[in-house]
Amino acid sequence: MFAYLKLPATCSGGHHSIDSNLTINEVRSGLDQILYIKDRRQVQGDNTIGYNTRRYQILPTKTRLGFAKAKVEVQKHLDECIHIFYKGEELPYELIEPQEERRYASSQTESLLVGV
Repeated sequence: MFAYLKLPATCSGGHHSIDSNLTINEVRSGLDQILYIKDRRQVQGDNTIGYNTRRYQILPTKTRLGFAKAKVEVQKHLDECIHIFYKGEELPYELIEPQEERRYASSQTESLLVGV
């Protein structure tokens, strides 16, 4: 996992002036767009990826219906949101909510096994 600082192409020598009239929220919003953690994942056969103990379903795009076995880039920004990219194209996705495991009381379990 690596942290990247993506500087605008107009920057020379790595220095960039900041408008002193910007508010803290405007500066933070700008930083959210350029500071992020970059990670790579391989899409599973069911078009899902795992990231930080969560599963995400990658949705079809205009150019491609499925992404099984594709290697994608996951970017986690300062505001904790993630963006998923494939060859420079941002992909739509949905968080897969974990299903609650159904538990039975021991008497219910026994009756299910016996068929009573």
